[in-house]
Amino acid sequence: AIVPELLAYVRAIYLEIVRVKYWQNIEGGKLPRLSYSAQFLLYSIDVGLDKVNDDRGAPDWICLMTELTSTRPIISGLLFVEENLPFCFPNTVSGIVGKLESRWEKRAVYMLTSFIEAHSHAQKKIHAFIGNDSSLEETDIKPEKMAMEI
Repeated sequence: AIVPELLAYVRAIYLEIVRVKYWQNIEGGKLPRLSYSAQFLLYSIDVGLDKVNDDRGAPDWICLMTELTSTRPIISGLLFVEENLPFCFPNTVSGIVGKLESRWEKRAVYMLTSFIEAHSHAQKKIHAFIGNDSSLEETDIKPEKMAMEI
């Protein structure tokens, strides 16, 4: 059987590897340093680390998807104004909405590409440390080696 404490430890190590990759992306210029995307991805790691004992899936992914699929109140409000008061702001509202949607899509691309890259990297690292054996109870995990390799 899998030891819950060991599984939580491996999840925490995995998320720390993801965090390091995010920082590498920030320092390498792939992810803008002061952007909301960078800040939110790092925040999602903190959320994930708070829930390493939770068996309901990847908490950082759930956090990210909740953010990306949430409604945008400003855009919704502007669309409401455009639909109900088109004579007040002709063409202005649609231009603003277009810019806001474009900005949001750019943010989503930054977050999703960084998420995929960082998690792919972390999966490879974890597999290298644990090995290809699917049973954790037979695997020799060396925490000191994992910490040094990150």
